[in-house]
Amino acid sequence: MTLQFTLRLGASIAHGLWFGCQPPVESDLVQRAVEVAAQADTVVLMVGETADAGLESIDRDTTYLPTSQIELVEKICAANPRTVVVVNAAHAIDTACLRQAAAVLMVWYPGQQFAPALAKVLSGELEPAGRLPVTFAQNERDYPVWSLRPDAQGDLRYLERDVVGYRHFAATATAPAYCFGHGLGYGLFSYSDAQIFGHDIGALQLKVTVANEAPRESKETVQVYLRGPDRRIRLAGFTNLWLESGQTDHVKVDIERFNFEKWSPAGWTLVSGEYELLVGRSVNDIRDEIPFVVTPGGLLNI
Repeated sequence: MTLQFTLRLGASIAHGLWFGCQPPVESDLVQRAVEVAAQADTVVLMVGETADAGLESIDRDTTYLPTSQIELVEKICAANPRTVVVVNAAHAIDTACLRQAAAVLMVWYPGQQFAPALAKVLSGELEPAGRLPVTFAQNERDYPVWSLRPDAQGDLRYLERDVVGYRHFAATATAPAYCFGHGLGYGLFSYSDAQIFGHDIGALQLKVTVANEAPRESKETVQVYLRGPDRRIRLAGFTNLWLESGQTDHVKVDIERFNFEKWSPAGWTLVSGEYELLVGRSVNDIRDEIPFVVTPGGLLNI
């Protein structure tokens, strides 16, 4: 048999062409998967996207996974509560279908060594030590920006200004599904004795004591956020450390001067007033807060 095709290309930032033949898809695959899951001790369920679906050249109109995958996740988690869902996607997704999962791994298109790396993480040989670089909303309407369509005059107005991402969720007191900076590993960390060192914003440093109370070595990402006179919160610094079981370390995080400055047509200008440094495991898991005042001359009053 010979097949003839006609291909017409229109205007686009990038083009992709995939062709081939797929075998017939059996209609009872979901039910068969549910039956297998119900009999298993533990399930590892892989969902997400492929390279032909996750494209930088196409704007998304939803954060939902495909309907068939949502159905699969919900039915497998109902059949076996010990289900680990592994999400292979390059962007934040709607997580409503994941609420019954025992654990969720967001793997971000990991590459050709994905399979052995995943096996080592699930077995506990390796630490799943990443932290979310974006916020996962509970509802799509919670995101501050959706449309990239210009208005009738051809203007695209950024009315949200810099209040996007985790800053938007903090400014509007909107609870996310998973916040910026969130991430779980095999450690259990406690924070204590947070202090500020330095007398001016050009040489400011936060020090905090971190202890690993878990029975195994683990990695922690200490995050420092700054709340300024406008009461908005922003990431000011972070650092990573590995701690053995029972080990304690004194962590230092430099807070750069630009965190206290604001851009204007005249250049960067210092914003004086009341501030707070917040240290913790994520933007929604703050372990200590230190208030202080920045004078117009850039000095600190603690």
